Amino acid sequence: MKQTKINLLKIKERFKKVFPVIFVSLFLFFTLWHFFGIGNTILPPFLTLLFLFRYQEDFNIKKLLRMYGIIFVVALMAFLSRRNLILCASLNFLVPFMLVYLFTNKFNPKAYYIYGMEFIFLQFIPLPLEGFILQLGALLYGVSVITIVLYVHSKIIKRKRNYGTVRKGMKNLTCQIEKLIKNEDFSTEAEELMEMMVHLNQVIYSTRNYKYLATGYGKINYYFMVIFQRFHYFMKYLSEEKQELNAEDKEYLLHLSEIFTLVGENLNEKDNSFLKEKIEEFLNGYDLSLLKEREAITAILDVLKFILSEIEKTSKYKTEKKWQLPNPVHKPESIREILKLDLFQVRFAIRLSITLCIAFSFVQYTKLDHSYWYPMSVFFMLMPYSEESILKINNRILGTVIGLFIVFFMGVFFQGTVERAILIVLLTSLMYYSTPTSWIMTMYSTCFGMVLTTMILQVEQAVILRTIYVGMAVVTAFFMNYFVFPNTVKREFQHNLNQLFDIDTKIIKEITKTLKGNIDFNVVRDLIVHSNMVSKEIKTYVSENLSEGEKEFYLHLLSINHKLIMEMEQLNGYIYKNKSDMDLENNMIIQELFNNFEKAINEIQKNYEKNELSNFPKLDKELRFSKKLDDKLYFNFLAFNCLKTVGHLTEYTSKIHAGSH
Repeated sequence: MKQTKINLLKIKERFKKVFPVIFVSLFLFFTLWHFFGIGNTILPPFLTLLFLFRYQEDFNIKKLLRMYGIIFVVALMAFLSRRNLILCASLNFLVPFMLVYLFTNKFNPKAYYIYGMEFIFLQFIPLPLEGFILQLGALLYGVSVITIVLYVHSKIIKRKRNYGTVRKGMKNLTCQIEKLIKNEDFSTEAEELMEMMVHLNQVIYSTRNYKYLATGYGKINYYFMVIFQRFHYFMKYLSEEKQELNAEDKEYLLHLSEIFTLVGENLNEKDNSFLKEKIEEFLNGYDLSLLKEREAITAILDVLKFILSEIEKTSKYKTEKKWQLPNPVHKPESIREILKLDLFQVRFAIRLSITLCIAFSFVQYTKLDHSYWYPMSVFFMLMPYSEESILKINNRILGTVIGLFIVFFMGVFFQGTVERAILIVLLTSLMYYSTPTSWIMTMYSTCFGMVLTTMILQVEQAVILRTIYVGMAVVTAFFMNYFVFPNTVKREFQHNLNQLFDIDTKIIKEITKTLKGNIDFNVVRDLIVHSNMVSKEIKTYVSENLSEGEKEFYLHLLSINHKLIMEMEQLNGYIYKNKSDMDLENNMIIQELFNNFEKAINEIQKNYEKNELSNFPKLDKELRFSKKLDDKLYFNFLAFNCLKTVGHLTEYTSKIHAGSH
């Protein structure tokens, strides 16, 4: 009885969550049918998908207008593609290619999907010019409904971006410090902070566009991610070294935890002068006997003060004009990247484009009844990753067979308009309630489509045609998935590992530019965010596909690499801040240090690609980098630790091909 109540409660909560989606789908379907005719009932599926992707996000009219602009451009392309066979073949290659290439990457592989689905659906029936104008009116009506519902929904749930993860993170820092003072284990909190950093990195990445790295919201989250990374490194060092804390040190850390608590509770976008004053009072009023640790904390608090000032003059939704993307897609050097067939999005773009070119050329040439089911089905089956495509193919076969079976034997009971309307409401509700991409959802969508089709075709004829076209789609998707630029998760895993080491090399090269005074911080920011995203992809693959022994090996490899990234980020910031005191151009030891870093990372890549390994350069453990730096204890500590980490990474990667893991 208790379990039944729990299950009913889960059903209620699930239905409550998807009710707005069901409402939008049904409202659009019936009103479009009433005002614009049954031909425009093909619009609700992709418009509802747009709503589904946006209704749990903040309401951003500028972002919506950009999406609507793309939707109308795609509608025009779909209209032109059905004019003749040449336009059909060329546009069904070019449009999917551009949609995938411009909107998709391995971190966001489904970003093309809404526009791709629209392009497919709007080609179902060739339209005369008058019909296209009516369709544009229906589209305008549809996006207007979406906008109104999104706005109302945002007011009801009052969902606002309020730096929730940042506030949780500041609370986490406080908790770790308190446990450190009490000499208690804080490893759980450290892991939680790592997860928060991963989330912040995804938030930062999600705010970028073709020209800029982030919006104001993404920028503030980036700086807090830097704080969390530095704090994580600081705490890990303290816990490993087992430093003794005296009473004065504990008081220092206790007041530091209070600062973090205040920031977490009082962070705002209008006036943070109170918080900045508290940080200054802390820095001037308390001292830590551990010199390296004090320097590290001071660096963290300097960034925190900077953030508190920046957030007051930052607009969340505006792009940060100073945070330009290092290589925007419109630049010639980026356009040349299209020719690189090892890129994830290029491989999938070519595969999808060839597939849709073939499928819609067949439709345009043969003009067979309901032949659009062929490209529609193959589009739903063909996914960026080969493994996901196989799952989709299996689900499409199973869902279609069961759906057609239900329609064949139950269709006789739903012949009238009222009965069909009731069935449409029921199927729509069940379709969006079910798990996305499952065979159950395919079953409901098949039934839904057949309910409409049987208004103009006999049930037996509709079932036969659907079976034939889905069968053709299965064969096509299977062939394309295996033989035309397949993207497997294993291939992408190997590519990600190589990319991780490549990013390390690029970061080191950028730091050497700092030594010469011509650093581009946007390049460093982009590389750090990409390193974290690639690490997450590797971790996901390792966790889901490898044995325990291999999993342990690669997770440790990621841990070493993440440590290196944290050290290099701090070194770069330290050098930039103290460049006037460090005599960088004349300090040959520092120059040699970073040359060693770069050589070592190059050896890592060589080892990974060719199973070769040269001797790693050794430096004296008691190395002093400059007389002027003798008192810069934290820099010396970071530099030497970074060198050790690179050496450890070099040594560890030699085991990848040796098979010792």
